[in-house]
Amino acid sequence: MEHLQDLLILQLIAHLITDFFCQNDEMCKQKKERGFLTWYLYVHALLTFLIAWLFAYSLNFVAYALVIGVTHLLVDGIKSYLKKWKYVFFADQIIHMAIIALVVYFYSQNTGITLPEWLTHTRYLLIIAGALFCLKPTNILIKNVLETFEIKLTNISEEDFRYNMELSYMLKSYFHLQKQVYIFDI
Repeated sequence: MEHLQDLLILQLIAHLITDFFCQNDEMCKQKKERGFLTWYLYVHALLTFLIAWLFAYSLNFVAYALVIGVTHLLVDGIKSYLKKWKYVFFADQIIHMAIIALVVYFYSQNTGITLPEWLTHTRYLLIIAGALFCLKPTNILIKNVLETFEIKLTNISEEDFRYNMELSYMLKSYFHLQKQVYIFDI
C-alpha cells in the first residue's frame, strides 16, 4: 500500500486537468446537449484515459486507466440525459472521484504501486492539486453552487463593500504570512 495516497493524488490531478483545463465552453455545451452523439465526448474520454495512464507512471496501469476513461465516457454521456436535474454537476464529480479512488485501490491490491522517487512527496503533490483546484475548478464549483441553490447576488452599499474589501485584505495578509511560515516548514 506504499504510495497509495501519492497515486491517488496524481489521478485526482489528472482528473482536474482533463475535466476542467482540457475542455472549453463549447465542448462542455456539446457534451451537455448532445451526449453520446458528439465527438467531443469521445475525445474527452480518450484524453482522460491517456492522462490517467501517463500520471500513473506505469505501463501496468493501462487497463486501470482504460476503466477510468470508459467510465468517464459513460458518466458524461448519461449526464446529458439528466441535464434538468440540478445536482448533476455534483453527482458527476462525486462519481468520477469514487471511480478514481476504487481504481487506484484495486490497482494497489493487484499490482503494487511503484512511482519514481521524485513523485513520492505527498506534500508537494497536495500543493499542486490545491493550486490546480483553486484555478478553474473553484470558479465552476462556485458558479454551480450559486445556480443550483438559486443564490442571488444583490447590490451592497459602498460602506459594506469597503468593509468586505478590508476584511479580504486582512485575510490575504494573514494567509500570505502563513504561507511564508509553511514554506520554511517544508
